[in-house]
Amino acid sequence: PEAPSEGNEEEQPEPEAPSEGNEEEQPEPEAPSEGNEEEQPEPEAPSEGNEEEGTNDEDTETGNDSMSQFEQEVVDLTNEERTSRGLEPLEAYTDLSDVARVKSEDMRDNNYFSHDSPRYGSPFDMMNEFGIDYRSAGENIAAGQTSPEQVVNGWMNSDGHRANILDPQYTHIGVGHAEGGSYGQYWTQMFMSR
Repeated sequence: PEAPSEGNEEEQPEPEAPSEGNEEEQPEPEAPSEGNEEEQPEPEAPSEGNEEEGTNDEDTETGNDSMSQFEQEVVDLTNEERTSRGLEPLEAYTDLSDVARVKSEDMRDNNYFSHDSPRYGSPFDMMNEFGIDYRSAGENIAAGQTSPEQVVNGWMNSDGHRANILDPQYTHIGVGHAEGGSYGQYWTQMFMSR
């Protein structure tokens, strides 16, 4: 199938200005947060990035016992990209991976490709609904890539996604992968800082 036309969506912090579409106060984006068309590295495999500053600040439990092999490989490849540039690796956070997996399954099951879920709302609404506490958070999504290497390479070849992967403020990562649906593979990376 042909890839969705949605490009990279990203919100960058600029203090004291709320952004649209979220219940909590958000920073104003430096660039439009919707409709920002960006050429995808592989047209048959779309991906999006999204980031937000949040206000939550509680401890997290970490671990990777419930992650699939593909999901763990995405974490490992993401951390290789970070450490090769002198950044701290991200810690896998099981609860965040569970949310990311639900997001990938939701995109597959409801045949959409967007940061905004018709069921859960924005990624940040979703994190809040599932009890994820964060100070800042971001999301990368992709569809159609057939391997962890392919999806991470695609994200790294896109400015907005690369910015999320290499954001030094993030401390934790969750990855969700789902097979099936229109694109065959759906991928979600969720990032957060405590």
